[in-house]
Formats: sequence, structure tokens, C-alpha cells
Amino acid sequence: MLGLTAATGARAALSGDFDPKVLAPSTEFATPHIAWLKPAQGAPLRVLFIMSQHAMREVVEIAQRTDLDYQVYAIPARPTPEGFSTPPLKKDDYRRDLQEKLDAPNQLIVVGVENWNWLSLWERYRILKKVKDGTPMIAVAASADEYLKRATAKDTAQPLLDFLVPFKGLPAYRDAADSATFLKNAVAAFRFGNGTITLLKGFRVWPPQAFTPPWPGGLELNLVEYDYYLGFVIHLMQAAAGQLPPVQVRGESLQPRDRDALTPLQFTLAATGPRKVLCRFVLRNRDNQVLASEERRLDLAGGNAPVQFAFPKVPAGDCFADLWVLEDGKIIDFGSAFVPVSSASAISALTVAASFGKSEPVSGTASLTLKPGDQGLMLHVRQRDLYGRVTAEVTVPVPTADAATEDVAFQLPATVPLSIVQYVEAELCRAAEVLARKRAAYSVSDLRPPDDSRYVIWGVGQCAANTYLGYHAYRACREAGYDTQYTGFTTLVPLADMWHLPYATRIHPDEEFGKTAKGPDVHIRKPCLSDAADRAAEAKKLSDIAARLKPFSVSEFSMGDECHLQWATQNELCFSPACVAVFHESLKREYGNLDAVNQEYGTKYASFDEVQPVTLADAMKTPTLGPLWVDYRRHMESVWADFQGVCRDSIQSVIPDARVGYEGTDYDNIGSFEGFEFDKIMRIMRLNNTYDGVFSPYAIVDLSQPGTLVSTGWFGSYEEYKRYHDWPSQTYNRYIPWRHLFRGSNSFWVWYACVADNGVGHGSVMAPDFSFFECFQTNLPEMRDIKHGPGKLIMHATRENDATAILYSPSSIHAATLCGMSGVQQDVLRSLIPLMEDTRRQFRIVSYRQVAEGILEKGKYRFLFLPFAQALSKQEAENIRAFVKNGGTVIADLRPGVCDEHGKAWSGNGALDDVFGVTQEPGPKAVKDGTVTFAGAPFPDTFPKTYTDATLKLASGQAVAKAGEAPALVTNTFGSGKAMLWNFSLHAYQRNAGVLAIEVEKLTEQAPQVKALFEVLAGQAGLASELTVSPAVEGLRAYRHHAGSLRYLGLLQHPCRAQAAALAKAGADAATAGKSEPPAPVPTTIGLDGTFHVYDIRNGRYVGKTDRIKAVIRPGDADFYSLLPYRVKGLDVDVPGKAAPGETLHYRVDVKTDGATPELHIVRVTFVDPDGREADHYSWNLAAPAGHVQGTIPLALNGKPGTWKLVARDVATGTTETKNVKLREAQ
Repeated sequence: MLGLTAATGARAALSGDFDPKVLAPSTEFATPHIAWLKPAQGAPLRVLFIMSQHAMREVVEIAQRTDLDYQVYAIPARPTPEGFSTPPLKKDDYRRDLQEKLDAPNQLIVVGVENWNWLSLWERYRILKKVKDGTPMIAVAASADEYLKRATAKDTAQPLLDFLVPFKGLPAYRDAADSATFLKNAVAAFRFGNGTITLLKGFRVWPPQAFTPPWPGGLELNLVEYDYYLGFVIHLMQAAAGQLPPVQVRGESLQPRDRDALTPLQFTLAATGPRKVLCRFVLRNRDNQVLASEERRLDLAGGNAPVQFAFPKVPAGDCFADLWVLEDGKIIDFGSAFVPVSSASAISALTVAASFGKSEPVSGTASLTLKPGDQGLMLHVRQRDLYGRVTAEVTVPVPTADAATEDVAFQLPATVPLSIVQYVEAELCRAAEVLARKRAAYSVSDLRPPDDSRYVIWGVGQCAANTYLGYHAYRACREAGYDTQYTGFTTLVPLADMWHLPYATRIHPDEEFGKTAKGPDVHIRKPCLSDAADRAAEAKKLSDIAARLKPFSVSEFSMGDECHLQWATQNELCFSPACVAVFHESLKREYGNLDAVNQEYGTKYASFDEVQPVTLADAMKTPTLGPLWVDYRRHMESVWADFQGVCRDSIQSVIPDARVGYEGTDYDNIGSFEGFEFDKIMRIMRLNNTYDGVFSPYAIVDLSQPGTLVSTGWFGSYEEYKRYHDWPSQTYNRYIPWRHLFRGSNSFWVWYACVADNGVGHGSVMAPDFSFFECFQTNLPEMRDIKHGPGKLIMHATRENDATAILYSPSSIHAATLCGMSGVQQDVLRSLIPLMEDTRRQFRIVSYRQVAEGILEKGKYRFLFLPFAQALSKQEAENIRAFVKNGGTVIADLRPGVCDEHGKAWSGNGALDDVFGVTQEPGPKAVKDGTVTFAGAPFPDTFPKTYTDATLKLASGQAVAKAGEAPALVTNTFGSGKAMLWNFSLHAYQRNAGVLAIEVEKLTEQAPQVKALFEVLAGQAGLASELTVSPAVEGLRAYRHHAGSLRYLGLLQHPCRAQAAALAKAGADAATAGKSEPPAPVPTTIGLDGTFHVYDIRNGRYVGKTDRIKAVIRPGDADFYSLLPYRVKGLDVDVPGKAAPGETLHYRVDVKTDGATPELHIVRVTFVDPDGREADHYSWNLAAPAGHVQGTIPLALNGKPGTWKLVARDVATGTTETKNVKLREAQ
């Protein structure tokens, strides 16, 4: 519906099927600020802001500091002919909206667009026409187009700029010699018809700022400078609108003071007539610390009245003096002066290294200027962190001044740093008097993120690294719970107390080369992953990046997003001489000699150099080339993995413990040409975030090495779940972090934060005003819950596998490709996993290598699935045979073991034909649609057509079904175990809808029949579900983990599955689902496989000693239970009742049970200050082996005195204990 809706902040905005914050900023996210003209005397200034969307936040910043009655008209950050995607709005709606806003009784138009050419000609014409008709306008000179330049080419107006701005204290303006030069450089005013145009000058616009100069950068961030820049803008707005205050603050904008000869600060109040006013004076330093303040009532007679304020003896350094004039509690005017304070004895420079290691003492030099003969001086140096904690201090005597300058060296003792950014503060003192103060920043180079769940945000897009507002954008992310920022680096990231994870490179072929490649070049990758020069160049780039970022404790590196061995323009890479040469070396390693190669390939090569790669078309045309083709695909998978090793090694040459990998790359596309061989890459990588999927996420988790930062999929602001007022979107964003957690994620990656968003469609989770869009706000409390303990709990647990292994066989994938069945292979893997999940059976994916190395025996597996596993090595086959012979059960669907790992047919029969009791035609072969008929109950009467092998023959096995004329559902006893060969596929259970879909899995029409048959087949195999659910809940999945004998149960229902079930039950049309009311919660009983002490983890509630859980399943809401063999009676917390500032506070927590020996628990420890605020930097989730953990808290030297509370909570049970710690006053 089209209309107007009130948005918090801007007065009115167009509305539709999109979040209104796309077009009008809200005031949800507040930043620290100085209220220059708020509350203001008189009616708020009526302003129309015309803004680039990515700069709308600055409107909010202005409105925080002055009273406004304002509207906003936004244009896209990067305009396109289509404009915003904001259905049902059309271009005419925007034109009408702008015209209505221009026609409103505005006192001022303020245009904050990065480039006036981004405005349409119609928009520019209407704006300038309104100005010409008499409405004044402010804009930025650097953004001007030819029309604005014409409008301001002549007829200069005399700006009414009689206000006090501390320009000499502001980095962008400090070089101006005097006020006249400052105003000339900073602003120009022009008459245009009946109106005026005021242009801000002297700087380039960097979003998200629109009217203020950039931040100089580094690790010193003085946000008070931004306040003064905006104070200047507010003065300009008042002046341009002709709103001259009846009392004006005037005076000298630069008022230097010598602390040894202090004089009062002088201001002038220019009043239009008699008034009784209140003067409010504040003196602050560059860190925005208030050094002095005073209020004084004055009776003004009119005209100019001097007013002065005593200047206190503050330390030498930069100060700002602010004066407000108020009447009846409302601000009439304000002004500020820059006050640089000097001292005869002072600190001219403070020098420390750019970074230190966490265990290093911090040393540096203070360069002093000294008054001759000055005695008794001391240099007091302290270390302060990002949280304001003073953690070390030292006092160094200063020699009696014989010279005008002196360099004094100092060294602070090593501390336990908690933030990456640290500050050294030096004070030059005479007894208790501080003569001068100086500060220097440095970074800690080797802090590491805690071993806990991570919340990663891609961004912040459209947010320049050299902006004051950029800091607030990152702080908004930090306050929302994100601990890690991904992509490009800026020092704003550590300043916002976040870890940086760099997008260091992107491993991707040259697409332009691929488009034009001809002849042999169509199979050559540029750059080549085996070429020495290309590898060296990449290694050099990465080691340089690592060296640049090491000072900021960066220890995790992504090799990029959507990395590819090949891309759409090319296929079957890479046949370059370098890759072929490496292939020859791999053949030598694998086969040993050329004779073995010739035997496998059926060839007569005279040298390895004669062995050249072939295409799939060649191999399909000439089947004897099949093994060569398969070996080359396996080789390219090794090349891809090896190149990841090159990247890892180059970074680890600089940062030895760095975790290196990539993200958004291992799609659920399981084929022969992408190079994604999960076993190989996960032995090299220690970081991987996939796109969501069905098979690949589990494979990445199951094949990862200990200590790997892993995630099972991106989520965030993708189109299908970025919808406004949409129950599925909001519920999905509650659901998805728990889905990732329960599958094994220890990190949660969100795409993405940007201060621009196009509306409907892929975009940002963050609104331009730095709040979060409605659809995503539901995710934030879920992640807060996960990070408060459940994430750590799962990290220290093992996903139960029901003694069931599923084989991952890349050679079988290649064999399927070789016989034209690659899509079937993919669908088989993509259907088996959700079948297991939907019938509440658990598993572990094991690789061909692991099977060959004996994991079936070592892992005590009892069941093994061979999904379309045509290719098995001799060692795999031998170990599977032994597994069954010793009592295991092997289950295969189609043509198991008909060829070796090279795709060559086994001579005679298949490698496991005797195990299955069948005879198969060896070699990779296509299977065809067939009809399966069963002998009767418990099997279905009919089953949809599916793939079968018509050539299969029985040997010793027993068949209870037929696939055409061939046997099906063959069971064979082999040794002490059992083998089952279905001879049909269940691949039709689901079809992936796409990695960014709200439902990655889309069940087919045949799904109910497939699932019912799978239940029967699994039961016959002896693979029982560990849980019962009564009554059944459609789409409810259970996730079981254990740590020793402590077990954890997660229950989660996809919201769309719940909605579909509710609609089907009601007979409603599924097309109405998008905006429907949520389905009603479903009560059910979960039957357990034993009796346990059951706790509701999320609610901290003891359920009881029971073998069943009465649950109420709410779509998308995760339920999480602990199933313990004992009851937790309490926590024993031992911590001193008193502590002194600067001490290391030692504590101990013990889990108390009903008598049993406690096992591994996770305890969350928080430290709460005397004001009741949890100190985030003193809060940890700690592993407590045998229910016991000891910890320390490094108390600050300036810790707030009073009663602190140490709160320990057992995550599994919610059991909590609190102890008081009285922190005494610092001496």
C-alpha cells in the first residue's frame, strides 16, 4: 500500500513493502554528542534534507545536537536508472514525494549528496527552482555539478557568519591564519534569484558523512572534533535560514593560555535588547573530558556585554571552551573557542613503538621542554586500555633542568592486555600538580580471540575508513554483538573493539582471459595455480598483507569469497605446462613407475612427458581414457588444495599461528570440475565458511581439523529473508544461527552491513542510520544467547553419529561424471543427508582416505552408507570387507565398488560383490529409470520411478523386491555382519533451492513416499532413531551432542516447513504463506533413550529426572536441553571478599552434584560493577573439566571502588552463584 508513514526521526516517508528506514533515518541508535542547540528557544527549524542514502546518518547526528522539524528525501548511494527497489513505489511516486516536500513551508533546504550528477535533471531543476523562489539552501562545493556551479558562479552574498568556532583546534581548518581566512576557506554564500546558496568548502565528502571533514586516521580518535564540526554546520544552518539569535556568543576563537600566567577567558554577548539569561560554561580537553564548568546568571541590557570565566590551572595541552546562553531552560545561542594551554616546562612529544607484544613491557621516551632551573619534576606514565582501565604506571624523576630540552626514557611493566588498542599517557608533575599531559597510542600485536563462538559481519560497506561516523558504524556492530569484522581493514575496527578478519585476496580465474581464450588456451587457467611465478607473486602479496596487519593482532585470513578453480567462461582446467608437469610428478608418487601407469591406463607411454590430460568428451568417446581423465581431475583437486597451502604458508611465515582458509566457496555443487575436494582442503585449511547447503556444510565440519574456524553457511540480508513485516523472514533469522550451531559451526557469518541499501532484494542488515533492519533484529538476541554459553558448550561436545558413517568419495563423483550421471550423484548426496535428519538419525561423513586408513574400526562404527559409490580403492574395499565381516552393516544404493579410485573397472566382478551377494557389470556405467516393486508389507505397494541397475544379478544375496527384472533390496550375510544393496535410488527426496534461499532444501512431491520407504529400510538395517516424537511434528529435527556422558539435545523446526504443514492442514493455498500469521505452537512429547536429569538450557530450568520431555514446538525457535547422569545441586565459588586495585583476582568455581563425579561443564563467569553493569571485558565462558575451573581477573588500577559481583553460571543447567568482592579505593 502506498502512503505516508511516520518514521522515528524524519517526519514522514514513503511507505510500501520495504523497511521505512531505507528512505528515512530513525533515531534508534544514539551516539554520544554535545547538545549544542537542544533544547532550543523558539520553534524547531523546518528543514528538508536531500541526501545520498549512505549519508543519512549525519542528519540524525545533526538532529541529536539541535532541535529540528525535518524531512528527508533520499537518493540511492550509487544511482541507477531503476533507482530504489521499493515496491509498489514508482518513479512518479518519488517525484511527487519530492515536490510535496519542496512545497512544504521549509525554512531551509540542505543537500548532502556526494555528487549532484546523481540527482536526476528533474530533481536538480526542482531544487534550484525552489531556491530561486526564495528558500535558502546549503550544499557542499565538492559535490557540485555544472548547474550548481552556474548558480554559484557570480553574485556573491555576504554570509552572516558572526559566530564562534574553534577552527584552530580542528584538523581540517587549523592551518587558517585567522577567522577571516577560515571562513573564506570553509564557506561561500551566493544569491540565486530570491534565495541564497551556502556552500561548504575545503574538503571532499566521505560517506557516511555529508557535511563534515574526514578524520585524519591512525589510532587517535578524538570524537569531540566531530562535535565541533557539526557545531559549525548548525551555526551555518541557523544563519542561512535567517534565524539570528537575540543573544549571540562572540569573541576570539583562539584564546591561548600560559598556565604560569593565567588570565580569564573572554566572551562577548551581543543582545538585541534586555534579557535575563543563564550562561553555562564548560572547559573540556580533546578527549572530551570536562575539566571545569560554571553557570552564571546575567541581566543583559542590550548591546555588547563582556563575560569572562576564570581559567583553572589545567595541564598544558589542547582545550576547548564552550559557552551556552539559555533563557527559561532553552538554548538561545552557543559558541566555542580553542584554548591551547602552554607551560614553561612541558611535554613536547611522547614516543612509543607502533606495537608491542602482549607480554612485552612498554617502553618509550618523553621529550620535555624545561624551564631553566626547574626542580622536583617527575614524569608519571600510565597505560590505559580501550575500556578506560589503567593497567600499569611508573614514575620517573626528571633531572634538574640544565638544558632547555630533555629526553626521559621510561618502561612500564608487562600487563595482561584485554584490548588491541592501548594508550600511554604521560604527565609532567611537580609534586601533586600536573604541568602537562600527553598521550600516544599503540597496538598489541599478538592478542588472540577467545576460544569461543564468533559473530562475524561483512562490512561496513559504503563507510569510508577516514570518517568519524565510521567509528560509530563499527561500534553499532559491536554493541549488537558482533566481535569480528570481515573484509577491508581500517583502524576503526580495533578502535571499536573488534577483531579484524581480512579478505586478503581472491583465488579466481581471469574471466576476461576465459572469454577470449581459443584453441588449447580454453583449458588453461590464468593465473595458473602451478606456475612458479604466479605462486610467488601471490605468496609475496599475502606475506606483505600479513606483515601490515600483524601489529593489530590479526591472526585469521580469508583467501576470498566465491573462489574458483574455473568459472563460467571456461571448463576443465587447467592443462597448462606447469599443471601438467606437476601431474607427472603426482603420477610418479602414486604409481611409482611408468609401467604401473601403463598397466592402469592400458597404454604404452615411453615417458611421463607423453602422458597428457584429456577432456571429458575424449574420455566418454574413448572409454579407455577414463582412468587418465579421472586421475587428472583428482590431480587438479590436489592443485587447488596445494595452492591453499601456499597461501597458508606465506601468511604463517609472518604469523605462525594464523588460521587461513576461504569462505563462500564450497557450494553444495558436488561435481568434477570445481576442485572442491573436501578431505584435501580441510587438511590444509583452518578456516572455512561455506554457503548453506545440505551435504557440503556437514562435510566441511566433519572433515575439519581441530581448532578450525568453521561455519556452515552465510546468512543475513539475502532477498528471501529480508522482507518487511514478514513472519518467515523474522523467524528464519531466529532459526538460522541455531541450525548452524547444531550442525557444528563455531562461527556465524553475516552478509552484510552497509550504510546503503536498495530496499527489497539482496542488501544490508544494517540501515543507513546504523540501526538494524526489522527483519534481522530477531537474529541479534539469538546470537547473544549462543555467545553466552551454548556456543561454547557445543564447541566442547561431539555431535553424536549413531555409529553411522556416510562415505564421501570424490572418485565416485568422477565416475558418475564419466558415465553422464554427475547430477544423480549430487542428488543422491543431497537427499541422503536430509533423510537422515528428517528421521532423526545422526551420522558422520567420512572420506575415502579415512576409510582406507581404518576409521571404521577406530571410530567404532556399526553402519556405513555407500551413496552411489562406484569407485573404491583396493584398501577401501578391503577395510569395508573387514568391517562387515566383523559385524558391521554396509548399505549401498547403486553399483558399489564397480571400479577403482582411478575409474578403471575391476577385473571380473565388483570389489564388494561377494560382500553384497551379487554380480555387477564392472566399470562406471549409467543407470536408468526403472520401476521398483516390493513383496508386500512393510514396504509400499507402489513407489515412484527411480534409477536402477538393470544388469544386477543375484549371487548369495536374498532379494525382497525387483527393479524391472533385476533384483532389488538385496540382503546378504557376510561374516558376522550384513550388507544391503537397494539397487534403487532415493535421490528424489529433495532438490536444493539455492544457497541463499530461505529453504535450502525443497521437498519434492515424492518426498513422503521416499521418507516412508527410508524409515522401513533403516529399520531393517537395524539403524533405529534414538528419539520418539509423539504426536509427530512436521519438519522437526533433533540434534544430539555429547561430552563424555553429558548429552545435549537441540530441537528445531524450520519455519517454512511448519507453515506449509499448517496450511496443508487448513487446506489453504501455499501462495498466501508469505505474510500469514505464524503457525500455532505444537505440543508434543519427546521420548528419550534413557532416563536423565533433564535441564532446559535456554531457560535455566530443571525439568526433572525423566525419560521424556513435554515440549511445545514453536516454529523457528530452538529448544535446547541437557541430559545429565546426575543432578547439579549448586556451584561452589571461591573468591576473595576484598581486593585492591591493580591486583590479579583469583577465583575458583566447582560444580556440585548429587554425589556423582562431575564431568566437563561450561561455566559463564561475569563480573558486575557497583552500578550493576556487566563488564564485558571481564566476562568469559570457561571450560570446567571435572566440573572445576580456576580463573583470574586483572583488576584495573583505577577500578571503581565498591561492591562488585562475581557471577558464575553453569551453562548446561542454569545453576548460578554470586559472590561479592569489595574493591577498595585506589591509593
